[in-house]
Amino acid sequence: MKYHTGSRFGLRHEIQSLIYFVCINVDRMPPDVQHRIVDAVQSVGGLNAPVLWLAVTTQDSLPAITQRVAWTLDQIDTSDLAKMVKKVYEILAGDLPQEKSPTGDPSPWR
Repeated sequence: MKYHTGSRFGLRHEIQSLIYFVCINVDRMPPDVQHRIVDAVQSVGGLNAPVLWLAVTTQDSLPAITQRVAWTLDQIDTSDLAKMVKKVYEILAGDLPQEKSPTGDPSPWR
């Protein structure tokens, strides 16, 4: 998925950016992080997991990905793919550690 600045998917820009850069560098991440990404993609994507994997782990645009798979059994609409990417980001955001602010209050990740 192409990088976009600003808040997306109901997440703060910083969190969305962190997830994006971890996902496009998944091959450089420790095994536990890789497994979390794989599990999130598989649980959301189901039969469309291979296409969703491309959307989450590459810098290709969602329309380019859906066009690439248009003639395969993995056909999917761009808006449906975007909804699945959002769900993956929400799952991964929930996996982030909750830090406390200097005042002791939980830091809001969303």
